This record gives sequence, C-alpha cells and structure tokens, in this order.
Amino acid sequence: MKALAVPLIAFLTSVAALVAGLCHQTRLEPVGAPIPEDRAAYRSTCAQCHPPFSPRVYLKTQWRKVVEEMLARADHRGIEIDQETLELVIGYLEENGR
Repeated sequence: MKALAVPLIAFLTSVAALVAGLCHQTRLEPVGAPIPEDRAAYRSTCAQCHPPFSPRVYLKTQWRKVVEEMLARADHRGIEIDQETLELVIGYLEENGR
C-alpha cells in the first residue's frame, strides 16, 4: 500500500492542477463584445483538432513546445496553419498561461 501512496498523490495532484486550469477563465468579455484577434485565432485554430481549453493548463514557458508538438499532429492530418496565425495563437497562450 505504501508503494502506491507516492504515485497516487502525484496523480491526484496532477488531476487537481488540470481541473483548476480548465476551470479558470482568463478573460471575460461582455456579451456581444468583439473577440480579440488572438483569442479568435486560438479558438478557430485549435478547434480543428480538439475543443479549446484554458491556456492555464500549461505554464507560459511551456506553450511554444506544446503548440509545436500539436502542429506536427495537425500536419499529419493535413491541417495547414499559416505562420501569422500560429504566432497569434502562441502569443495568446503565452500571455494567458500560468
């Protein structure tokens, strides 16, 4: 039982951090307000493969690598993302990450 305690605590801590990141809203705009260009790019680009989730799931410093890994998967699916849009998305994620 003791052998399972440390991995179980690590797992539960990770789940708690993920849930906290998913539940945290980064910016709230009034209903009907225009969505900022970087946030719109994030939503439309990332939604091609998965539902967009909170930028707070990762640290600001982790996002560029995460996006590069996801971009490689998108390339395998035939999804093309131009460099300008990619930089908008990464900028949004880095600005709003933990």
